[in-house]
Amino acid sequence: MLLQMIVGKPSSELLRLLTDDSVESRIELYTRLLYSSQCAAFVQDALLSGSTKISKANAAFLCTVRFDLLEVEQQARCRNLNRQLSRSCPSLFSVLPKEKLFNFVEEFCNSPDFWVLWGRTLAENFCLHVHYWLSAQELGFFAQLARLEGIISGLSSFPDKPSPWPLATSTVPDEVMFRNAKAVEVFTSEWRLIDMDGRLPHPDNLSQLLIPSTHKIIIAILPDCSITVATMKVN
Repeated sequence: MLLQMIVGKPSSELLRLLTDDSVESRIELYTRLLYSSQCAAFVQDALLSGSTKISKANAAFLCTVRFDLLEVEQQARCRNLNRQLSRSCPSLFSVLPKEKLFNFVEEFCNSPDFWVLWGRTLAENFCLHVHYWLSAQELGFFAQLARLEGIISGLSSFPDKPSPWPLATSTVPDEVMFRNAKAVEVFTSEWRLIDMDGRLPHPDNLSQLLIPSTHKIIIAILPDCSITVATMKVN
């Protein structure tokens, strides 16, 4: 999936919100200002320079916004989102530096992808975003971990919705424990991603899991609604 974020450039949707005179568009525009510093910078510049045609009602509304105070609100919302995502993706947040992850959260808030639900949940949406950037930085293990935790979040919340991940399958492995599963998602990883005790990566087992070994990663929702993750080595 190609993410839409281009640093320093507004999305076409943001331009639409500025020119749309509806109350709904103003509410969405204001909400974006509360989360995104890049959105706020673009809107303030458009308001002052006249470089973008803004509807009269939106211009009148934006003249009441204290842009100098928005940064405090944006940082507070980013911290709250960071805490929420750390609860949804505990493994990823335990093995990557806090500063790096907070930067990812800030980038996510500044991306058009924050406002388009590509994933089945907000956490999966974030994991799709992070997977792209970690892959680009050649941090493949952590990119695959982001994929795993994103799938766990999405599949456990909406098992009937299609997967947003490329090359994912729902083919049920021929194993007894999966035959009655309510939903299954499978992908191939160059790392096994869970240890021999079935635990996701954390600081204590990370070194052993970083050893490359191609596996099929199987995420399944069982009849009792619990979720399980298993691996099958690919020969």
